[in-house]
Amino acid sequence: MPEVKSQNCGHCSDHNPTYKKVLEIVGFVISVLTLAAACFAAYFAGMLVTTTQQMSEDAHVTTTQTQRAFITVKEIKVTRLELPVPTQFGKPDSVVKFWSFAPIFENSGNTITNNLRIHPYAAFSNFPLPIGGGPAQQILFGQPSALSRAPVDPEEVPIFPPAKVQNYIIGPHSTLSVGAIDVPSDVVKLGAPIWDVFGFATYDDVFPKTPQHITKYCYRIFPIPETGDQKPQIGVCAHWNCTDKECDADKETYKADPVLRTQTLVLGPKEMGSASPQ
Repeated sequence: MPEVKSQNCGHCSDHNPTYKKVLEIVGFVISVLTLAAACFAAYFAGMLVTTTQQMSEDAHVTTTQTQRAFITVKEIKVTRLELPVPTQFGKPDSVVKFWSFAPIFENSGNTITNNLRIHPYAAFSNFPLPIGGGPAQQILFGQPSALSRAPVDPEEVPIFPPAKVQNYIIGPHSTLSVGAIDVPSDVVKLGAPIWDVFGFATYDDVFPKTPQHITKYCYRIFPIPETGDQKPQIGVCAHWNCTDKECDADKETYKADPVLRTQTLVLGPKEMGSASPQ
């Protein structure tokens, strides 16, 4: 029987076109998979960074909203005052009675205010009786028809010379009385002029990259009978009780009113009020 010589096929693949084609395809697939894995890893890393940044921003917003200072006017505190007026010749001093109206600013937030500035005003529908007893607000006068609803935007009150405004601080969950005005009893009796205690406050919070905040307030003083011990009643104006973005919408509503948008206020004489809140 003839001897059959076996062939060494160790290098047969080098001469097999089909085998080489398969290797090329496998190599291409591996390259594609490697590239895809790299792209996926880069995309995932980018998404992780974006998500982390978004979570950080959301946490900052949440912290700011829940912890920042938040200023409103809690009330207008009404107090009865009696000021002695010295007399001559050994007679007892006479007493002049006043009513004091003091805005009470409250910080209901969990952090202190920064750069808090308060601009308090009082607006009368016509020239009232002399106001004394240490008024601490800019006194203004306007038309009765307009003031029957609301005074001008406190941000747009024309003050000449510019009022001196100082910084205040209100701690968390605290109050501050600024801008009280004292008026004689006749100013709050029936038949007296319509008038409002109003103004605005601007402030920053303690958190970075947050906009300045604003709070506006406006309260109507209702007259009382000439006799009795009643306190003047306090109501709210049709406008200017708002905070931040609410005030933008309030201003647009105000400007849409044909009577209100054309009204003006003029500054009272020097002896009627002070331009410096105290």
